[in-house]
Amino acid sequence: IGEAVHKYCELFIDAWINGPIPREEACEEAMQGFNDIVGHPDPDNIDMLERESLARAVLPLWAARKWQRLDNGIEVPLATEVELHLDLPYETPYGPIRVDLRKYTAKIDYVYEEHTIGNVVIEDHKSTKSTAPAREVKHYMMSDQHIGYVACWNASPIGEVKPAAKIAYSMTRLHPKVTSDLTFW
Repeated sequence: IGEAVHKYCELFIDAWINGPIPREEACEEAMQGFNDIVGHPDPDNIDMLERESLARAVLPLWAARKWQRLDNGIEVPLATEVELHLDLPYETPYGPIRVDLRKYTAKIDYVYEEHTIGNVVIEDHKSTKSTAPAREVKHYMMSDQHIGYVACWNASPIGEVKPAAKIAYSMTRLHPKVTSDLTFW
């Protein structure tokens, strides 16, 4: 379901980038991408069916909020699903890095510029059933993955022109006990 949520977000933002297109049409294209990945889940896998059903209910809410941010110019999209590589040095202050570990790869979900501030933001799409967003973000920040995202982006030709200044998380909460529209973001 996480992979399908990522595909939905990617296709929705790409529809905006490639527009002009009505939001409903962008949602339909994005949901088709979601369907292509989900396929036909095992009817005996209740957890999967529940998460799929919740995702189908919540993603249009995510899309409405995202569309509003795009339409109001709060976010100016730069790229979706960018795969970047960074070659790490052999020698470091902590010792050598093995040859097979020296190529750092990052697949960045979404990059945009905050129009009013001008910061470049790397956004990571997450789907979770957590009811504690602060704990979830703390968990994400314990990983060096997002530092790697910034390092790869800033070392790329695009990042040299527009370096990343922020990391953002777009969390889609897939939990049946959460019913308020606003708590899904």
